[in-house]
Amino acid sequence: GQDHKATEFTGQSCFLLSSVLVAAMRGEDRNRIALLDMRAIPPDAPPLELSAAHWKQIGRRMQRRMIEQWPRLDATLRDYMAEIARRGFEGRWRDTYGTLLACADLLLFDTDTRAILPDEAQERDGMARVARLVSVVAPAIARGRVEARSDVDRVVVHLASHMLPGAHGQPPETVGLWIERAMTLKDMEPEFATDMPGQSVDQAARAKLKTHGLRVCSLTENGGKFSVADALPEKWSEGWLAIAYPTNKAIAEIFKGSEWAGGGWLQSFGKLPVNHKGIKVRFAGSLDNAIFVPLSVFQGEEG
Repeated sequence: GQDHKATEFTGQSCFLLSSVLVAAMRGEDRNRIALLDMRAIPPDAPPLELSAAHWKQIGRRMQRRMIEQWPRLDATLRDYMAEIARRGFEGRWRDTYGTLLACADLLLFDTDTRAILPDEAQERDGMARVARLVSVVAPAIARGRVEARSDVDRVVVHLASHMLPGAHGQPPETVGLWIERAMTLKDMEPEFATDMPGQSVDQAARAKLKTHGLRVCSLTENGGKFSVADALPEKWSEGWLAIAYPTNKAIAEIFKGSEWAGGGWLQSFGKLPVNHKGIKVRFAGSLDNAIFVPLSVFQGEEG
């Protein structure tokens, strides 16, 4: 614990929770929980037997069944985890859903997953059973992986969706929209155009970002030293977003009250495979330390 004293406890079982609506969870919580949707009871289904004695008996039978099938749990679990991994799911998704499926296999079937069954059986190969059951839950695993956003994903969304106040009566707009404008060429105003219409960088958008501790940049390294310049428009793959350190009050306000308050955004953005920390950048008239993250993480992909 925080006082450096150990606390001993015995974990007796996993936990089962039920809810009509599921609350939002952090990624590290979501990938530890399997969400199972209950099917609707068919209209013609007979009424459920709700007596405590009946379900106590069912519970004892299920417990006895698990004890009888227990010797094949380890091998069965390995087969389900391997099949889930084969479909591209890693880590805790294999552990969580593999365990559930292996236990269900013990309850429902008498034969080992590696057993070769008679030809007249519905599934001759026990591994076909494994593939079929994993197929049933694969959509739930895929949905869970999408919902279990990492710390990096969450901090990107928080920053990109933060509303910056509009000027001169204009409505507030998101940081992500201002970044998009700053990286897109716009048609020149008629009074600045020559005989041929031209395009220019949206300097107003770039200035807006700078006042909030954000700057779209290009970054050049030479002998361990970095040179900072404004990002080339429409060059998302080559550009960087400089995000100021917490000494910048404007950026600190964006993260105020969030899980990244007090400079926590530096740690989260620092988990990106490519980033640069502690580079001096000029924002709205003042120099400050900044972390540089690829602009492409704010562009993202749909689907």
